[in-house]
Amino acid sequence: MLGPACTVVFMLAVVGTSQSNANPLHSMAKQTTTSTSTAAADATLGLTLVNRFFTLLKTENSKGLAGFLSPAFQLQRANGTSANRAEYLANPAKVSDFLVTKTVTTRTGNVLVVRYQAQTTEVINANPATMDPAPRLSVFVLPKTPHATWQMVAHSNFTALPADQYR
Repeated sequence: MLGPACTVVFMLAVVGTSQSNANPLHSMAKQTTTSTSTAAADATLGLTLVNRFFTLLKTENSKGLAGFLSPAFQLQRANGTSANRAEYLANPAKVSDFLVTKTVTTRTGNVLVVRYQAQTTEVINANPATMDPAPRLSVFVLPKTPHATWQMVAHSNFTALPADQYR
């Protein structure tokens, strides 16, 4: 079981990295697969992975995004549009600002699912959009290969609801 000290070390490793192509999640991946996972560590990992996705979009890091998206990646938007990995990499959203809140993370083995709200300012398919906080769902997998890092397998966003309708 990971204790509070491991969680702090884990967070320091992530916070202390730059936005280069080096993946700070590699050392975390080893920690979380070689020991029993805890809900707190999974929650931290889930938020880190979601923020990484939006940061890759914000910094227009196409090489990092290509490495982060699984070959099986699929996207589904609230407006009905969708994309596979190749389609999304050819035309990713251009995010200028984002805020992730209300995360709920579940995990079994090498699959991590994160449900959350995200408020974004972005351009999607050449259409500027400032979005109210809206529900999102992202799925990540840690491939079972040596030196693997977490990859995003699926991402979806949903229509924003009035604040009093969120649970």
